[in-house]
Amino acid sequence: MAKSTNAKQTKKVTRKAQIIKSALKVFCVKGYDATTVDDIVKKAGCSHGLFYHYFTNKQEVFNAVLEQHQNRHVRNVNAKIKDVPSYREKLKIALLDLIDEYATNDDLAYYFYFFLSQAFNIKANDLPLPDLCQGPRAKTVELFYNIIKEGRDCGEFSTKHTVIEDVVILFSIVVGTAVSYVVAPKEIYAKIPMPNVDYVLDIFTGETK
Repeated sequence: MAKSTNAKQTKKVTRKAQIIKSALKVFCVKGYDATTVDDIVKKAGCSHGLFYHYFTNKQEVFNAVLEQHQNRHVRNVNAKIKDVPSYREKLKIALLDLIDEYATNDDLAYYFYFFLSQAFNIKANDLPLPDLCQGPRAKTVELFYNIIKEGRDCGEFSTKHTVIEDVVILFSIVVGTAVSYVVAPKEIYAKIPMPNVDYVLDIFTGETK
């Protein structure tokens, strides 16, 4: 009886995860506003009934996408850096967590690509920033911002740029990697090395001039 219950629970988790994954891919292609529940259902290969068993509407599955990627990264990194004294090492751990996930979970690349493409669409069409994009990566950005700021405050990071400029540079590298993963043919992307984390860190410690 216990085995049967566990199998059912595992199946539920797998189905829900597949819907979330499919929703992310559709959001990347069509954008949030143009995506419908029907689009997500077709991509996931499930029924509307199954979709509504897990989610009330499109916004709810979108929130699940945010929860899955943004909160996971922040929780993992905070747990890893809790007792690490060096801010350089904290930043390295945070970056490696993202890069390692690129290598094992292509959903993360699509996640960053989606928000980047949304930003371009909003700017190109002079559209107001919708609620769904109010700080979509806020927790991740805040995590990196705090590490860099605290590292600068204690003198470990010594670049002449502002914290905001440092964060912009950092996320340009991260998002650029994500875009390359999504748009480049797989045989080409496989030949492109991931960013050298130690080289990136040199920017923030002032070792790269």
